[in-house]
Amino acid sequence: MVRAMEALRLKSWARFRSYRYRATIALQNHSDTAQSCTVIIPIPQSTNRQALLAELQISCDATIEWQTEFGFRYAIWKAVMPPRQTQECIIECPVRIMPHHGILATFSFDAYQHIPQEIYKRYTQSNEVCDSDDPRIRALADSIAAKATRADEYIRAVYEHCVTSLSYGSPIRGLYTSHDALERDEVDCGGFCTFALALLHARGIPSRLVSGFFGIARHDPMHVWIEILLPDGTWLPADPSTDHLFRIGRDRTKSGRFGHIGSDHLAVSWGCDIPFQVAGGMHRAAFLQYSLIIPEVTPSTINLASTVEVLEHSS
Repeated sequence: MVRAMEALRLKSWARFRSYRYRATIALQNHSDTAQSCTVIIPIPQSTNRQALLAELQISCDATIEWQTEFGFRYAIWKAVMPPRQTQECIIECPVRIMPHHGILATFSFDAYQHIPQEIYKRYTQSNEVCDSDDPRIRALADSIAAKATRADEYIRAVYEHCVTSLSYGSPIRGLYTSHDALERDEVDCGGFCTFALALLHARGIPSRLVSGFFGIARHDPMHVWIEILLPDGTWLPADPSTDHLFRIGRDRTKSGRFGHIGSDHLAVSWGCDIPFQVAGGMHRAAFLQYSLIIPEVTPSTINLASTVEVLEHSS
């Protein structure tokens, strides 16, 4: 019934929707001396399915930077904190989102030969978050590939394995890794995605994590999903955790399945194990969904509290 209503565009996520994105970042210095830090703040991205309807409103002295490796914008706030003081930064803007559909055609693994090597390597390399070099991942990838010999068959088989073999639970603000998905009884959307990415990367399928939020009227509606790079250069969306919850009847209020996400998915960044050049050094983040603080001295006396709100907006 829900899928039929979606096809008829009777579900709100099957149409254009507009939201007011609002991120609030509060810093508090607990010491008797001044402290400095850098805060990396995610912001809504501008894509062919997601548009900012106005300029970002920023209440602090933050600037917009470009993460060149994964190709997204973010805000950076270099804060100087007086002793025993609190500072706050609010970033907000209206965003319009449309549903994203993709079609998986038949193709072989060697079809990726036409993808530039720099891009191919970026979206297939193993890391601590999506460890495609893990012997358990390699063995499972071999088992799946034994029955799914074409690349498109393998992609679908990996997705189905994630949706049907994992259990959803114990959501966290951080990111469950592919190791967690293998070892824990339950993981949240992050674990579903890193597990899928590790299996895809193990067979040379370029794919990436998408970090963002559900566009619904409640606080901190955090969510992640994945996109798979196809040989023609387009990105195929997939949301294994939401599909899992839909299939078992636990939650049918949100969109997301293989090849489709609705207008209730707001994206703020791409990639995992993301490098940031900060204060003359390199800082790596598992992913970017909420604001990150990088103190200039360790241990730091500065605490960060970050919240995100995504509310309906009349455009």
